[in-house]
Amino acid sequence: MIHNQFLTDCADRAITTKKLFANFRNIFLFIFCLSLIISLCVVLRETAYIPLVILIFFSFLLIIFSNIKWLIAIVILFTACQTYAFPDARIISFSIETIREAIVLFAITLIVLIATKKNNFLKINIRDLPISYILLILFGLLSLVYTESVYYGIAYIGKLFYGLAIFFLFYIFINSKSDTKYLNKLITGIFFVYLLGTIINYLRGGSLSPDTGMLLWTNPGARAIGSFYCATLSLFFYHKYLASKSKKFLLLFLISLSALFFSFTRIAILGFFIGLLIHSALERRFKPMVLICILLLLYSLFFFNTLVKESFIVERGEVLNLLHKREITTLVSSIRLTGRERIWKFVIENCCQNLVVGAGLGTTTFKLKESFRFFDHPHSEYLTMFADLGIIGLLLFLLSFLEII
Repeated sequence: MIHNQFLTDCADRAITTKKLFANFRNIFLFIFCLSLIISLCVVLRETAYIPLVILIFFSFLLIIFSNIKWLIAIVILFTACQTYAFPDARIISFSIETIREAIVLFAITLIVLIATKKNNFLKINIRDLPISYILLILFGLLSLVYTESVYYGIAYIGKLFYGLAIFFLFYIFINSKSDTKYLNKLITGIFFVYLLGTIINYLRGGSLSPDTGMLLWTNPGARAIGSFYCATLSLFFYHKYLASKSKKFLLLFLISLSALFFSFTRIAILGFFIGLLIHSALERRFKPMVLICILLLLYSLFFFNTLVKESFIVERGEVLNLLHKREITTLVSSIRLTGRERIWKFVIENCCQNLVVGAGLGTTTFKLKESFRFFDHPHSEYLTMFADLGIIGLLLFLLSFLEII
């Protein structure tokens, strides 16, 4: 009886796997064919980028349907092709920044491979991913036909595919499709890799600069990535500690929380503690965390000063001073948007002519690079989506998150 049931389960699993594999294959073949059609349209404008477009999407096909050997081969081929065929393109080049980005990409790939190795990867249907986000990618591909910069458009498509990978990982975590033991070790390991990178950066002469917020072993622009990464890790280790009461996870929680403080990113610190405060208030067993959150949030005020380019808290950081109304007024009035309002105004005036379909993916970056030497994005994905892809793109972007919720 048990033997027959086992054979029946195996047969059902084989049929399901075959169907799901067909779904995966068909959807990615469709994307690949669509990219070829778009490439033919784009060739009349930017001939040099056609091999790059084809190579990108062919790479995704091979990565999805093959193994890590193909992944390594494609990365090498892609890098070589870009370096020698398009030396002026900076999508990928042999530099220290590329090495750092490659480490992150490899870590993400490793998570996917390990998390799904023993848990029937092919059981994850394409419908488990936000269909709105997939439509957003397809719409972004179509916008390459009328964008003002195919180069920056292709680069942004790559960012969107990174987002697709993140949604995939989210699905793995939420739906328990992963091997918890492997994931715990991997997440902890990646965290220590970043800490090691911080030490290496310090030994190489780098500093924990208030202006750059350089915490992780990466370029200054990754302050936001580092801060939200540390915020996510803090929550991860916090829940692990509550579940196991292991001092190891408590120590990791405190380390990641300290890293969050020293990222000097106000919105990440505020967002983390406000979210944790609400969560703790709703859960009875987390009541003691309410007081802890309030105390830590007040403590984090000492780190906000570094981003507003003032020296109020650092030079006059006595706790009693914070209790005086005049000092609090000085602190609040010193907070600035660090010039971002100028960028937002520029984008609205120069990139938002077509409200329905936008100016084309990459146009915002292209125009900002022409007008602002040190800025290539408006620091607002919502504004970028609206300017580049119009109301249609912005709605698809927002619907992606609603689907996840």
